Amino acid sequence: MASQHPFPWSWRTYYTVPNTAGFIVGASAAMKKIRNRAPLTEKPALVFTSNGDDVLNADEVEKFSTRISVDRELMRLQYNGHDVFLAVDEEDEQFAIEHARKWMSCSLLGDTSQCTYNEPIEEEPWWKIFWPF
Repeated sequence: MASQHPFPWSWRTYYTVPNTAGFIVGASAAMKKIRNRAPLTEKPALVFTSNGDDVLNADEVEKFSTRISVDRELMRLQYNGHDVFLAVDEEDEQFAIEHARKWMSCSLLGDTSQCTYNEPIEEEPWWKIFWPF
């Protein structure tokens, strides 16, 4: 439960998910299917990646995401972790949630008044992470 809601990090439990043989076989089969057949769908797809992801490389996700759909929207975040909806900073988390909401309203529901989701992200200098003054 703690991993699904925006509780403070100090309240969250520490847990790991084991990589079983079944998971590895399934993930490998899915990746092989994506590599061999591009694009997988013509339906709209929203792909998030983050420069702060400690599991996946954002550049590789961006490159690989073109194989998912011909109608794909890529949102590259700056500071979110692997699960972009569980950011350490609540502002980053809310930004990802709001972007997904706007994209769904525009792309899936046809509400063109919500189609302002593709605004560029202003990058802060790298040193602001360590020295915020």
